[in-house]
Amino acid sequence: MNNIVREEEKKAEEDIARMLEEKCNCEVYLQNRYSQFDLIGIKEKEPIFFAEVRTRKVGKNKYPDFMIALSKIIAAEQLSSITNLPCMLVVRWEDKTGVCFLTRVKEREIFRVPIKDISMSENWKDTRKGQTYREVMVHISVEEFKDV
Repeated sequence: MNNIVREEEKKAEEDIARMLEEKCNCEVYLQNRYSQFDLIGIKEKEPIFFAEVRTRKVGKNKYPDFMIALSKIIAAEQLSSITNLPCMLVVRWEDKTGVCFLTRVKEREIFRVPIKDISMSENWKDTRKGQTYREVMVHISVEEFKDV
């Protein structure tokens, strides 16, 4: 991944962290590079949520679904089952920013966002390793995202 793209992603993560702090009345921190989710919300020194941040260079309603790797859904369910905390996906489209809870927890029971479909990704190349990959993608209806 080139440095310009990484800097754009980092700026988006920081901007969204500040927005979540305001909306959720908490502190939001970027997690380290190897964490499963980009952000963690903290209130009164206790974690209250995990968040994954994505940006898209199209409008929210350009496509009916948002696609994310199945591995991210699995990570959300594992984090929620261990920590009893929700995991959200925050997407900044060109025209809107939306939040979708990948998992919610109520009385230690985990509720997952409805999955509309499952497909395979297109080929993508890891330029550092020189390998080509495909992965299983989950489709989430954009209607699941609440504008913030």
